[in-house]
Amino acid sequence: MSHNYFAEKQEVQDNLIRAVDKLEGQMSAITLAISSPNQTYLTENSFQLLTKLLLPSNPWERMLYQELVQKCYQLEMRCQGSSPMFLRAFAAAAREITRKQGSYRELVEDNQKSNQRYSQEILPHCYPSSPSSIKEEIQRACQNLSIPATAVEEAIRLAGVEGNIVLAEEEVPSVLVELQFGYNFSMNPFKGFIPTNGTWTRAETKIMLVDGMLESVSEIDKLLNGCYSSKIPVILIAQGFSEEVVATLHANYSRGSLDVFPLRTQQNLEAINIMNDIAVVSGTDVISTLKGERLGTVGLDSLGSVEKASITGNVLTIHNSRTRGNVLSHLGYLEKRRVEQAETSQVSDLADLTSKRIQNLLAHLVKVTIPKGDVNRFRGIIDNAIRACRTSITYGYCKPLEINLERLEPMWRKAHLGAIKNLEGEKVSSVGLWLSVRMGVELATAYFTAAGALVRN
Repeated sequence: MSHNYFAEKQEVQDNLIRAVDKLEGQMSAITLAISSPNQTYLTENSFQLLTKLLLPSNPWERMLYQELVQKCYQLEMRCQGSSPMFLRAFAAAAREITRKQGSYRELVEDNQKSNQRYSQEILPHCYPSSPSSIKEEIQRACQNLSIPATAVEEAIRLAGVEGNIVLAEEEVPSVLVELQFGYNFSMNPFKGFIPTNGTWTRAETKIMLVDGMLESVSEIDKLLNGCYSSKIPVILIAQGFSEEVVATLHANYSRGSLDVFPLRTQQNLEAINIMNDIAVVSGTDVISTLKGERLGTVGLDSLGSVEKASITGNVLTIHNSRTRGNVLSHLGYLEKRRVEQAETSQVSDLADLTSKRIQNLLAHLVKVTIPKGDVNRFRGIIDNAIRACRTSITYGYCKPLEINLERLEPMWRKAHLGAIKNLEGEKVSSVGLWLSVRMGVELATAYFTAAGALVRN
């Protein structure tokens, strides 16, 4: 019995050692992912990378890695910049776990207590954000580049903490920040229906959605008679129109007999589900011959109505607070679908298309448009800066710690200075990178054991 007991304890210890070895082996990649001269916080991308680097393959790794990733996320939500500190402290203390005796359950509980203790020691260094600290955070995240920093500041000012900010890539001369209201959909309007001021706007407008092509005026005769007698404006959306239909509608529109504006959907991937999205916003149904429906039976009374609709250029904008509840439910469905597509699909365009649909359904958003020539240069910077700024506003920030070299042992002081010299060059040697990572571990150990190697700014 004694032999089995000690054999079991040895197996526990061996498994833990292998799990810690794997953790330490990934520390260089992890540190590189979550820390840079202009980024000392956990972003969405670096968090996803962290979960991939620390994907557990057995119960022992699961005990260490899942607790680590979960605690990093929880800390970052409470205080921006705190997760890297915890990560280094965790790595420094992980080796100590292998020297402890106990069952798997006892070690799990002990590990959780240690992590909680680390969290409590980190949080006193967290502070609420101020206007100056937010501006400093934006400058640091934007690498002191004036163009993206100015764009982020303006976007945050317009959107606030809870507002929606989206990034777009278009042919514009410079980075553009604009506040948009209403649900926006890209269309192909007929130029002859757009007034001289460039915008067609109507209140209390009916919306008719046809999943197909309108070939003959007789198909919509009942609708046109209702429009003529009531003078109610109608937006007629279909995949295409025959010349007969367009000519008839334009002639009556010019005379003032009918106020019907035909719109064609665009022939691209983004337009695949646009009919369904407009149906949710307008509170109407898509009419499809595939479902056995006949256009000739559809009258004005059966169509949904929106509070306001406008057409400017290629964009249809709809304002309709009546369907806000349905739109929110639809957004929840699309968000869930986008997450599933990102996790399971090998085609990134699917998630991008869903993101575009979500963007169209946000009634109040700030759009940051980046010139196509500057996408690679600015998009990642602006995205990270917006996320960092919002996290800082909501949860505060973790005040950086500076290294007191005079209180370090000579060996580590020399190694630290050498690592910094390597990091400042164009190339980082493997030795220099290892030293920088090792220094992070040693300094975290010194801090959390009250050795005095770290002091607050």
